[in-house]
Amino acid sequence: MQDRSKGILFAQLNALCAGLHFAAGVQPLNQLKQQCVSDIAAGMMIAAMYYLVAAPVNTLWWGLTRIGWIPRIGRQPSEAPSSSGGSGLLYSTLHILFSALGISLFWMGMLHATTAIAAVLSRMEIVFVIVLGFLLLRERFSHWQWIGFALTLSGILLIRGTSLQGETRGILLLLASAFSFAVSLVAGKLAMRYVSVQLLMLVRSWCMAAILCLGWFLLWPQLPSLDISNLLLVILSALSGPFLARNNYMLAVSYLPASQVVLLNQAQPLYAALLGFLLNAEIPGRMVYLGGLAIIIGNIVLILARERADTAAGSAVQQS
Repeated sequence: MQDRSKGILFAQLNALCAGLHFAAGVQPLNQLKQQCVSDIAAGMMIAAMYYLVAAPVNTLWWGLTRIGWIPRIGRQPSEAPSSSGGSGLLYSTLHILFSALGISLFWMGMLHATTAIAAVLSRMEIVFVIVLGFLLLRERFSHWQWIGFALTLSGILLIRGTSLQGETRGILLLLASAFSFAVSLVAGKLAMRYVSVQLLMLVRSWCMAAILCLGWFLLWPQLPSLDISNLLLVILSALSGPFLARNNYMLAVSYLPASQVVLLNQAQPLYAALLGFLLNAEIPGRMVYLGGLAIIIGNIVLILARERADTAAGSAVQQS
């Protein structure tokens, strides 16, 4: 299988597993919210529980690849670790910190949104990646990029019109989560120049487990009480999200440009909506469908316009 085909496969597996992660976490999150003192504590706690499950599984995966029992997948680092000059450590640290912030904010926002809405708003990370390039790198917006940005903003406003409990807070938390994951994506892409996907995911999972557990016990120093069905859903959500979805995401990014991976991941809200209906009997309203469609189309326009601009810039450099 060629690199592009591998990247496409891993990107679709990521979208499916992420949808399952969202849907499976709803019922345990609601039970935790009844016990916790705040949304912040509930979101931090369930995120910590996920990584307490995912970290040992990632360790097992890393160990089996090291001894050769399972094949090593993903492109290997292009730079020797000794030549990084600390860059690998810096990018890995940023990747881990913003990932921990992103997942905590996401589950806080999930307390005020359905699975479909959360999945749609999580796709906003590509918008933030492009906007960061515009603000920090002074990259120009083409006419098509402005159109894509307008469509995406219209989608958010449509979703904002739905009848959600605490809707403004939920939408703001989910948008902040998307921004955090956008920074994490860029930092992770840079970190993989110096470290392998397996090693980065191993270090990330244990560091995030430690950071999130520290936040959990600072905010609410008690152990939660979950019934057996919700405990099994936590394990399912942990395996499908922090382990399978995240590793598939990073593997896809190792084969394809980050913008292409995010484009392929626009299927994620479809999987999330279907699984949200099957597991939680959630039925998105008409405005959610319209807003989600506007956001997805806007994202696609932004990505394609960005790739067109990059291609044109590359051709201009070659001609000069």
